[in-house]
Amino acid sequence: MGHTNDDISMGRRAYLQAGVIAMAGIGSLNAVERAKAAPDTVMTGTEIGGGDGYDRTVSPADADVIVSTVDELLEAFDDVSSGDVVYVDDDAEIDLTGRRITVPAGITLASGRGRGGKNGGLISCTQRTARMLQIYDDDVRITGLRFRGSEIGYYDPSGDVWDYNSLALRAYGSCEIDNCEIYGWTHAGIGIGNVGEDATSSDAHVHHCSIHDNMMSGLGYGVVIYRGEPLLEYNYFNGNRHSIAADGTSGCSYEARYNIQGPNGLVFGFEMHSPGGERVDIHHNTFQYVENRNGNVARSVAIRGTPSEGATIEDNWFYNATDPGDNRYVDGSPVVQYDNDAGGDGWDNVLLSNNHFGEDEPAEDIGHPRNGPERAQLRVYVREAGVETDYLEGATVGITPHDGTDMSRYDGSYLSSTRDEEDYFGTYALFEGLPVGNYDIFAIHPEYEDNVYTDLELGSSGRQPPIVLEPREEPEQIITISGRGRFARYEFTVSGTVEKSTADGATINSYDSIDESVVTGRTTNEPDSYEFTGEITSFEASSGVEVMLNGERVDPSEL
Repeated sequence: MGHTNDDISMGRRAYLQAGVIAMAGIGSLNAVERAKAAPDTVMTGTEIGGGDGYDRTVSPADADVIVSTVDELLEAFDDVSSGDVVYVDDDAEIDLTGRRITVPAGITLASGRGRGGKNGGLISCTQRTARMLQIYDDDVRITGLRFRGSEIGYYDPSGDVWDYNSLALRAYGSCEIDNCEIYGWTHAGIGIGNVGEDATSSDAHVHHCSIHDNMMSGLGYGVVIYRGEPLLEYNYFNGNRHSIAADGTSGCSYEARYNIQGPNGLVFGFEMHSPGGERVDIHHNTFQYVENRNGNVARSVAIRGTPSEGATIEDNWFYNATDPGDNRYVDGSPVVQYDNDAGGDGWDNVLLSNNHFGEDEPAEDIGHPRNGPERAQLRVYVREAGVETDYLEGATVGITPHDGTDMSRYDGSYLSSTRDEEDYFGTYALFEGLPVGNYDIFAIHPEYEDNVYTDLELGSSGRQPPIVLEPREEPEQIITISGRGRFARYEFTVSGTVEKSTADGATINSYDSIDESVVTGRTTNEPDSYEFTGEITSFEASSGVEVMLNGERVDPSEL
């Protein structure tokens, strides 16, 4: 079975969680019940939004130091080393008003949200705090805490909004922020990356957080992305001006999946600002957002411009029943595009696919994860034939089901990188959220023969033995060169191998030479022929020369 690169659409990144191989079915409240619940209780008993039921909590027993006050926190930050855990006591309330603190590299800042019914320690500010905690390093984790700003819910300042902006966490590095409750921030709960002369790009992973009631007029974002490719998943958003906002300039992309946007908001749910940024992937989310605070139709997703690499809006559940179809700006639709480059009513570099519109519950694999069948992760490696430890770089790995399931939501991510635990450089793919079933798993590489493992039965976990690829045997070709009775010189180069041949009545003599892939020669009446693989990368010859390629005459200038 052969495959091409079009057979699969590879995701930008995979959700890599240390020690987790299987991913079980995720429980949740009924979506209608969730829409009626208060923001601080809506996540009880479910994984989306974190809190009770979240399984990666940190306990005081894991801590290198436990803090309860501002002074203790600052002292701990001065003394910790990479790998340490700073634990904020579950009953602590730490006011960081007016402070801007850099989180040390390599540490975990944690508290106990969701562990044994606990709310977790509270870090707050009562006045403007532009960037309360700054994170510059990739290996920082913020987990299990509550972050409360100074204005919970709608706030209309009297003056320039930037004079009143507060932001809880600013991620300049590709850190992890999980299982936190973040609310009351006038600028944003989380800011990602930076633009301008000191531009920084962050691929932060924000997941299993409850981010609500950040709604200042003019700003007021749950998460705002300036530069990078962050992954936002399993979060609960509600009551924000925009739950996810993006700057829209070059270098700005994001993927949002498996989130719930609650029923309240001021303007947009998820958006990308003009001129459109680079890439937007919004899939498997549920948008309960139908009417905004002003009583108008809520725009759950707004693409404000034209993303240079495109936007996909797939497999989402919109409570708003208006399906925009092929029109990018339908009155009353929850999904719109404007300020785009192209004219007309059609979507401009934006793909809508397999979304559900209306409050009636769709199929289990559309919208946020709900109670459903057991699911699995599968790890796949690609190895070069005949080499025990050499994993092959640059291969593409794909997976197809036997039952006709739409696999667009299960795309894997392939990484050409070094993994410390395996100590290899090559291709590794992680497919997650797979329904139990039978699959074909294949790998392709331009220099190797395709290979596929057929009809594999996948359970709740799995690690596939390496797919082995054999070097591709390139077809042999014949080039024949003749002077047609006149003396002619020639020189050409091939990308593969080359040797003399007697095909087409050619002769072999001492006037012609081969230096690896470079051929030089001369001919008159009797032609010269060569057998080669690959392509002819350069060709020069005297005027009037005749060239045959695989038995057909070709124009030498086209070589």
